[in-house]
Amino acid sequence: MKKVDGLALAQFLERPLHGGSKPILRIEAFPNQTPFSLSFLSREVSEALSPAPEGALVIAPSGARAALLDAGYAVIESSVPKYDLARAFHAVIKETPEPGIHPSAVIEGPVKLGEGVIIGPGCVLQGRVEVGDGCRLGAHVCLLNDVTLGKEVRILNGALIGEDATRISQIDHKYFVEWSSFLV
Repeated sequence: MKKVDGLALAQFLERPLHGGSKPILRIEAFPNQTPFSLSFLSREVSEALSPAPEGALVIAPSGARAALLDAGYAVIESSVPKYDLARAFHAVIKETPEPGIHPSAVIEGPVKLGEGVIIGPGCVLQGRVEVGDGCRLGAHVCLLNDVTLGKEVRILNGALIGEDATRISQIDHKYFVEWSSFLV
């Protein structure tokens, strides 16, 4: 996980932070069990809470704020806590691989790579392929023939783009082979 604290997270989410700002070392389910952890709560609190571990932070609706603060939690107020946790994780907390080309990737032909691209293991880029700035290709992605990706495109593992891909379909117990130029 990247190093981030409660204040930085609240500022990114554009939500108010109540309580202290401590570093976040892990994400876990509510109620937090370990110090310096982050969780979310989607409901108001109706029961008494156990004391929070040191530095525990919860993204929660405003109706739960008082009970959480009384138990020692820091609180980021949110009307959509689960969504805000996911947003924060993907944009602020999650480690992103360093840009580069995995040693097992195969690149042949007039391939153009933009700045900050990540080419995963087993990828094949062959032919007139252009990959825009900040693109991420997962493992075993194949870009063949004439393919252009814009900026910040993410292609997940195993995609085949730019080749006559096939798919076998079954209709009424008969099998058909379909040809496509795009198969993900």
